[in-house]
Amino acid sequence: PALIRLTRLDTLQGDLTSARTHAERCLEISKQTRGAEHIDTAYALESLGALEVAAGNFDVALERFAESVRIVEDNDGPQELAATAESNAAKALCELRRAPEALAMVDSALTRFDGSDAPPTEVLLTKNTRIRALVDLGRYDDARIAVERALAAWAKHPGRGGQREALFENLRIEVATGRKRIDPEAARALLEDAEDPALRRRVERWIRKARP
Repeated sequence: PALIRLTRLDTLQGDLTSARTHAERCLEISKQTRGAEHIDTAYALESLGALEVAAGNFDVALERFAESVRIVEDNDGPQELAATAESNAAKALCELRRAPEALAMVDSALTRFDGSDAPPTEVLLTKNTRIRALVDLGRYDDARIAVERALAAWAKHPGRGGQREALFENLRIEVATGRKRIDPEAARALLEDAEDPALRRRVERWIRKARP
């Protein structure tokens, strides 16, 4: 729906007030015209959940995603939608420092994506979140292998920003394992051409916390 596209565009551009107006209107229209249990309502809930993640309302976002997944499952709906909701829920769980739950959620999302018609970049972004959870858990060897695979895959999709995110996770691994000291300028250089405002916030927050 057009309102969902507008919500995502506004969220990406950082206009969260406009995004919320579109997202809440979309959910209201869907419930009134299609019903609270319709798949269109599940799409609207997932979109609103993604907005809540961008706004930092992670617990609220998790409720939206859970409801979206429930509707999909109750209606034998598209697994791609449930996978997207779980992928974004994993991001929220990472922000809440609930890495074990994030890893389980992202693995569920990847299972749902398997065999679906989801765009390759969406699956790769989910794999990036999995790397983040592995790093948060201190599973650096597993994370390093996943980063190598992710970078090889992202090389086929330049300009998407996901490659920058994978490189950032690699930098986190190198600093955490003592192979490198944190270099704020090198970290910020990863943000060149990166469109994701959430990644920018993560890098800046990491620089502040990890600086020796």
